[in-house]
Amino acid sequence: MNSFFNNTCQLFSYANIAITTLLLVVDPNSTVYYRDQTIFYDDGEEYTTNTPEMTTTIPCALVNPPLMGTTIFGLENGTSGSSLSTLKAPWGITVNSDDSLLIGDNTNNRVLYVAPNATTGQKVAPSSGSLYARRAYFDSSHLNLYVVDCDRCQMTRYFNGSLTKTIVFSPSCGTNLTQTGKSASFVIDSNGSFYVADNVNHRIMLWPVNATVGIILAGETNVSGNDTRHFRNPQDIVLDESAGVYYIADTNNHRILRFFMNSSDGTVVAGGNGAGTASNQLYGPCGLYFSKKNNTFYIADTSNHRIVRWCLGCSEGVTVAGSCNGASGTSAYQLTAPTTVTMDKNEAYLYVADRGNNRIQRFDIN
Repeated sequence: MNSFFNNTCQLFSYANIAITTLLLVVDPNSTVYYRDQTIFYDDGEEYTTNTPEMTTTIPCALVNPPLMGTTIFGLENGTSGSSLSTLKAPWGITVNSDDSLLIGDNTNNRVLYVAPNATTGQKVAPSSGSLYARRAYFDSSHLNLYVVDCDRCQMTRYFNGSLTKTIVFSPSCGTNLTQTGKSASFVIDSNGSFYVADNVNHRIMLWPVNATVGIILAGETNVSGNDTRHFRNPQDIVLDESAGVYYIADTNNHRILRFFMNSSDGTVVAGGNGAGTASNQLYGPCGLYFSKKNNTFYIADTSNHRIVRWCLGCSEGVTVAGSCNGASGTSAYQLTAPTTVTMDKNEAYLYVADRGNNRIQRFDIN
């Protein structure tokens, strides 16, 4: 029952209802009762209706009480800025093993390193000019900082604190196997190979160590679709090497897909029921984290302004941060267009790039 005003659902055929403030009660027999809380119906009667079997959507569910976020970087009130203690539309966040942060501060064209508990960051890329940094990671040595430059379609490296970049692969935007098209995210496996969510080209690519030519793992170059062999602007990728699978946030298909390494045909593991706020729906998910401890996804459900917890094998999720009904805001329990969700190594805290509020939020999930 989305609205009386846009006619998405007609509750009453003949009742003359002056306003829409209603009391709703569902009894154990699935009978639904509606009564206006402030005025009488014109005919003075109470309307009842028997509910049919469950449709394809399920009302959204929210953890109770809702989790309250703590602003650990940026301004709590959502104000943007360009100083080393403020952010402007941050997209990506990485939590390092020592709980320090790497933040892709997009509109400020930089990557910031933030030490544990610090309120001021250090610019670690680039030396000058623009850098539309979606994601940044240190390698295991912490000497190499890898940053995907979305606008230039480049995978770049900054060595040992230098602000001068080296192009690792994809020197320009395009559709051939030496290029990417505005890549959104990447992960690095234990061998040093790159798995890239090639957003505009609607494909997932593998770049082995020192390779200048990539391999298409899934999707079809420059062809979008909603079957399980195609994507619409994939925005994030999570790798589970031990299980031989990876997961994709298939953003404009409003779903999460799982792929085995030797297959280009995926399986829907979350969402896939159209865009919406229901518990079995997502709306433009851009970020993804997978907890191996309990086989659970944490999804940055961007256009719904919420973080959804969805266990592997479940048919619906639960909102753990933000409003389950798609409302945005700047309060401690609200988000606006979150783009990245991740956790610390002990999985005690949830970290969110609250892009629309220009801040990084942390939630204690315990």
